[in-house]
Amino acid sequence: MLCCAIVALAANPTAPTDQPPALQRPDFTALQQGIVTRVLDEDTVLIRIGEKHERYDLLGLAPLTQRESAAKADLADALRRIMLNETVLIQHDPGAQTAHANRHHAYFYRHPDHLPINLELIRQGYARFSQTRMTIHTAVFSHYEARARDLERGIWSSSPPEPPISPDQSPRTAPDPDPNPTTDPDPEQAIPERVFVTKYGTKYHREGCTHLTPSARPVQRDEIDATHKPCKTCKPDTP
Repeated sequence: MLCCAIVALAANPTAPTDQPPALQRPDFTALQQGIVTRVLDEDTVLIRIGEKHERYDLLGLAPLTQRESAAKADLADALRRIMLNETVLIQHDPGAQTAHANRHHAYFYRHPDHLPINLELIRQGYARFSQTRMTIHTAVFSHYEARARDLERGIWSSSPPEPPISPDQSPRTAPDPDPNPTTDPDPEQAIPERVFVTKYGTKYHREGCTHLTPSARPVQRDEIDATHKPCKTCKPDTP
């Protein structure tokens, strides 16, 4: 048995250290609950707890700069999709128990699936990690920020590569390019007229975009041009 264990370890020497740090989940039955009634900005929400409304900042999210206005809009949109009108469980950090400037600070878990919302925003690359006022969960937040950067998610993404050839346009069946083109092809012809929007989102998406929720519905592009912006992930305005 010992010999087999040594062989297995030699075959995969990094296995024990490849495991991400575990999120230490709280006792959910002991947490306070509230309903998110408004998303005030990219890291602040208004929560109704009983008869009161409390203003909360999400711990672990670094403030975005004015130059990152597009990222701010994406982060606020993600908050609306994940939190707005949802019941959340509120976990306070021992280092941020008291309100600061009439604002509370906390980690949030969506009820009933217990999605760790703060961490999910870091994991998906919507925000950078900040340890300010945090004394717990720092290792797991730092790990998933580094992972989002490595995977070039969200704010960490670089310029997208050229799109791959689709299965129905393989090199052997694609027509030869015109050696003497007279005009460039009109990119508008390749942009789909039908896009998808979600119930509370402010972006429109291609069919199959990872940001679509069960509430997604198809619409014509000209119906929502004045109210929605294109998703930065699926880029519905790109041919």
